[in-house]
Amino acid sequence: GSFNKVFKRAGKINKAHGPFGALICVGTTMSNPDSGATDIKSYIDRSAKVPLPTYFIAGKEHSSMSLLDGKEDGEEIAPNLFYLGRAGVTNIAGLKVGYLSGVHQQMYYKNRTPASVRSKKYQQHFEYEDVESLLKATSGGEIDLLLTCEWGNGYYKLYTPTQLPKTKSRPPTKAGSKVVAEIAMAIGPRYHFAGTEECFHKLRPYRNADVDHVTRFIGMGNVGNPDKKQKYMFAVNVKPLSKMTSEEKKQRPEDCTLCPYDYEPVKRPSETKQEGGPLKKIKLQKADLSKFDKLENDRFSGDYGGSAQAWRWEAPTQHRRGRGRGKGRGRGRRKPPPIAPRSDCWFCLASPKVEDHLIVSVGNETYTALAKGPLVPEHLVLLPIEHVSQPGSMSKEQRSEISVFYDALSKCFESRGQDILIWERHLPTRNVSHVHYQVMPIDPGAVSAAEQSVLSEAKKHGLFFGEPEDGGILKSPSLDYFSRFKFGRNGKYHLVSVSPHMDIRPFFQLIRKAVAYAIEQPRRSNWKYCLTDKADETRVVEKFKSKFAKYEPQFEDEDDEDED
Repeated sequence: GSFNKVFKRAGKINKAHGPFGALICVGTTMSNPDSGATDIKSYIDRSAKVPLPTYFIAGKEHSSMSLLDGKEDGEEIAPNLFYLGRAGVTNIAGLKVGYLSGVHQQMYYKNRTPASVRSKKYQQHFEYEDVESLLKATSGGEIDLLLTCEWGNGYYKLYTPTQLPKTKSRPPTKAGSKVVAEIAMAIGPRYHFAGTEECFHKLRPYRNADVDHVTRFIGMGNVGNPDKKQKYMFAVNVKPLSKMTSEEKKQRPEDCTLCPYDYEPVKRPSETKQEGGPLKKIKLQKADLSKFDKLENDRFSGDYGGSAQAWRWEAPTQHRRGRGRGKGRGRGRRKPPPIAPRSDCWFCLASPKVEDHLIVSVGNETYTALAKGPLVPEHLVLLPIEHVSQPGSMSKEQRSEISVFYDALSKCFESRGQDILIWERHLPTRNVSHVHYQVMPIDPGAVSAAEQSVLSEAKKHGLFFGEPEDGGILKSPSLDYFSRFKFGRNGKYHLVSVSPHMDIRPFFQLIRKAVAYAIEQPRRSNWKYCLTDKADETRVVEKFKSKFAKYEPQFEDEDDEDED
């Protein structure tokens, strides 16, 4: 809210050392976060002038919030003063800038505000839709600057207690948002500026997992702070990434560190019990399980008495098990009671976490669906309907059905001149583990390159690999292993294993990363960069269903058994 102080100082610096391309403000910009005071009106009525083009994001605004109601992204609030908007990407002085207004508040982040309200009334918090909008906008290329109100929580992981800054949040380890940290990791900006902690602090440059350049984070001090060390204005000369050579991007300062946010393994947002990251599927409210038997189109129901829960399968009409003919288990055999679905597993078809719109085809024992964050548009997963945590625990019928689905997909891809890749990862974790095979089409000329890329990556990390004698990828393995894959319908079956004492967490996405580089799509090695909204996912699924219809296997419906 102290625009007079900011513009007076910025004007002097611009005259003495400029001209500068722009002035950028982060944090709570429009008003004082405590008193709500602001002096912006003199610039709106043009009794005062903004000395150079100024762009800002908004945070916990107070008395001046109404000034942002109904404002479009990039709209001019006063001459030379621009509100960037809620979330997105823009160009400022030749730099590609990603921005996110508002602060993270768990209650609002998980509950969607109606679009009619969001478009008319400024909100001081951001929501999942804002984060999704930012990530989609940045998926097309490198970002020079990232602007957020909050720091990324986890900035301190490489610090000793004496190195912690004196942030407004106490203790300092509470400063910032985990959501902002995941955004920074997903985007990998060259510079990240944030406010709200009333503390000037520079992290040492840190490396990113998926881009060559390093990131520099700078937390800005509070305007008017008497402590000269707590800077609220910082000049930087940034060369756009688009104009940097590959060698320039790969340069590492002597004090460069690992990414502090990712210093400990980062779980998939949907697998963590914490409030979740920007990519977590939002649930508007917790379901009342006692009412499931009364709801229409439920995927499962049960009898409830005290803590006991007896589940039975009730497939939705559009995803009934069995298709009436083909290679099912046959008539006359009674299906044993199903395994209770894991409510915390996003692959169990009877789990409330499953995303129905991704489903392509359902058999008696298994189903196939579009992969979340697909490597290519028709990247699919094959998996058991019920919860199975290890490939060796799959039943003969489950393996048989997955084999049938694989053959059908192979024929579908072959009809379009494509080959097929299949792989799976056997990785016992502390979180929920549900067996799934990943399948995708590939140009026949790239199969060998993909296979060599995986084997080369495995060798580089000291992993063991070979061609076991105990059958193909869909058979139950007799050896402990990390991953199995078969590239090409006529390709060899490979098994990758690790030393019993080796930390395998760094290799979670080894195959995906190697394949992404082989098909010349390195940025898609991170599934977070490949997320699209539900409408786009639904369109891809429906389009593929029409292509797959001719080859879709028909399984005998077990509900049509003869009764004596």
